[in-house]
Amino acid sequence: MDGIRVGKEESRVLRDSRGMSLIELLISVSMAAIILGAAALFIRRAMQSYDTATSAIDLQMEAHVLLEQMAAWVMEGNRVEVTPENVSGGARCK
Repeated sequence: MDGIRVGKEESRVLRDSRGMSLIELLISVSMAAIILGAAALFIRRAMQSYDTATSAIDLQMEAHVLLEQMAAWVMEGNRVEVTPENVSGGARCK
């Protein structure tokens, strides 16, 4: 035979390069599933943190508005003057 001869090792390499085996496919799918699962957990934690921070900010904003309203009421209350002549009739504003 004058043709090109292929050795045993080269023959095996050519045979093995046809595609992936079932084991290789299962391993790659399981690795992808683990990576995607970890990414999903990371995104879920980030969303929970965002929700918690948003709730805390909303409460702080409401508290700020209420404190401003209370301060306005206190300032309004400082203008009230109580004198002996208007004790029974109520207080009078300056």
